[in-house]
Amino acid sequence: MTIRDRLRQLDVELPDLAPTFEFLAINTVGDLVFVSGHAPFFGGEYRYRGKVGREIDLPTAQSAAECAALGCLASLEHALGTLESIRRVVKVNGYVNCTEDFVNLPLVTDKASTLLIALFGESGRHARTTVGVSSLPLGVAVEIELIVQLDARLDP
Repeated sequence: MTIRDRLRQLDVELPDLAPTFEFLAINTVGDLVFVSGHAPFFGGEYRYRGKVGREIDLPTAQSAAECAALGCLASLEHALGTLESIRRVVKVNGYVNCTEDFVNLPLVTDKASTLLIALFGESGRHARTTVGVSSLPLGVAVEIELIVQLDARLDP
């Protein structure tokens, strides 16, 4: 079963590519691919704006994390031509725009982690860091970045 088949099975789709401004969405070094932070972008617009713990509740923040992770995968597919060349997900970094007293940060990024494991199986299990921040670009609730390892060296 392909990654695209698994996406369909999970009833999720990759979003359109978000604008990248003056940076690379994907940077490949050897067999590692560094995916810049992706905010939840879907339907041509940034979604899930606000602070987690105030305007955004936990289930909505989890949806934002999943959407941001899907954006990372869309950029990977665009750069690599296929998600099938990904050997493993190495690391996930999650940034949560939250109130000072919001402490359930791991529960927010668990949704992105669960998605990656569902798509890549054991190769989707990864190291992860999640931090709470006072602000994110455009006021979005969550930003996700990835490091993945490729099966073979590919130049996007």
